[in-house]
Amino acid sequence: MEPFRFTGQSITVLALMAAVAIIVAVAAPFGSIALAAAALLALGAVLIKAMLRARDWWPLTEVEGTVALSAAVLLAGGLAVIAYGVVTFGSGEPLRMAIGWPHVDPARTGDSGGPRPGTRNAYIPDAALHAEFVAWLTGKGIKHEVMPMRGEDWVVWDESAGDLVRQFMEARAGADCKGKVAAGKSGPGRC
Repeated sequence: MEPFRFTGQSITVLALMAAVAIIVAVAAPFGSIALAAAALLALGAVLIKAMLRARDWWPLTEVEGTVALSAAVLLAGGLAVIAYGVVTFGSGEPLRMAIGWPHVDPARTGDSGGPRPGTRNAYIPDAALHAEFVAWLTGKGIKHEVMPMRGEDWVVWDESAGDLVRQFMEARAGADCKGKVAAGKSGPGRC
């Protein structure tokens, strides 16, 4: 068996693994951490195999050397992701590495990010019904707010007011029924 040496082929493999480590670190940081864990196991296995074979850590065979260098590169990528996460967390930023690094700051987009504690909210996709619900809340004197969340306008109110959507729909159904009975389109027991 030939001992490991840097050749054109080993440098190509090393460059390819470096590109994979960078792409995974940017696109899926937790995947990079998982690859680093697997690389650590592979590196340990290669070094133990080399030790058992040669009774020393070195020299590695060509295959062992290529696997060890690839594992070292993936391990470095995972450690870089972990270091970035620690620095980010230490600076007070929330960790947002679930699906890649980029995240949209809700303050820049006007998105509130979500309802506040102690509130209830409703999204009504029909614009006319949405406007009717907001007018109903205003007419009842119920304090409410229209907030952008997840790219849509949501109506938010204090949870102590109860299930206002249900109350609104019941009031609306009652008004529709009274209108039908008055117009003679429905009997009093049918609504």
